[in-house]
Amino acid sequence: MGKAEIEQFLSYLAVERTISAATQQQATTAIVFLFREVLHINIDDNIQPIKAQKRTSLPVVMSMDEVKQVISH
Repeated sequence: MGKAEIEQFLSYLAVERTISAATQQQATTAIVFLFREVLHINIDDNIQPIKAQKRTSLPVVMSMDEVKQVISH
C-alpha cells in the first residue's frame, strides 16, 4: 500500500461514506502515524485525497425573538 492507495481510500470515505471533514482528517493522521511509527515506512506528507465537505449545522439555541414567538403561540 502506497500513497495512491491511501489517497484512494480517504477519497472513498469522503465520497461514498460521506464522512465529515474532521473525520477524514483524523483518518489521515491515523494512517500517517501507522505507517511512520508502527510500520516504519516513510510516506509522503503531501497526501491529497478528495476533500470531505464541511457540514453546516443548525443553531442549537433559539434567539430571544424566537423564544417570545413560541411562548406567544
